[in-house]
Amino acid sequence: MFSLRKKTNSAYENEKETAVMGKVSFLQKLHAPLRNKIIGVALLIALFLNLGIWILLYMNIKPSPDPVFLHYNIYFGIDLIGDWYRIYIIPLSGLLIILVNYFVGVIMYSSKRILSYLIVIFTIPVNMFLALAAVLLAFINR
Repeated sequence: MFSLRKKTNSAYENEKETAVMGKVSFLQKLHAPLRNKIIGVALLIALFLNLGIWILLYMNIKPSPDPVFLHYNIYFGIDLIGDWYRIYIIPLSGLLIILVNYFVGVIMYSSKRILSYLIVIFTIPVNMFLALAAVLLAFINR
């Protein structure tokens, strides 16, 4: 209820506490969707797929001065050749998609929960297609 004690906190300390509370609130908002099984499992599957892409490309594409095949098309065949490190754009783009979709899902989690589920779950097929592309490029570059 009411207290007769004199408040000793200065305005500076109150601002500092508010800033700390804002950070905790943001971290709580960031972790809240992870407690949900659907979002947590979807995010874990997408991250394991992405990790598999990184490992696959690391094991099969070795640094070399020779160019590697970066894109294959069924109509034209190999239509993009470049440096070996550019093949890592595939898993990097998958990781970026995971991060962006997760943050969009966090923003929508409190108001539109089903939409946040769909956004996070959508990262799984995206990374599956990227994994398929990585497997085919690893096979072509042998």
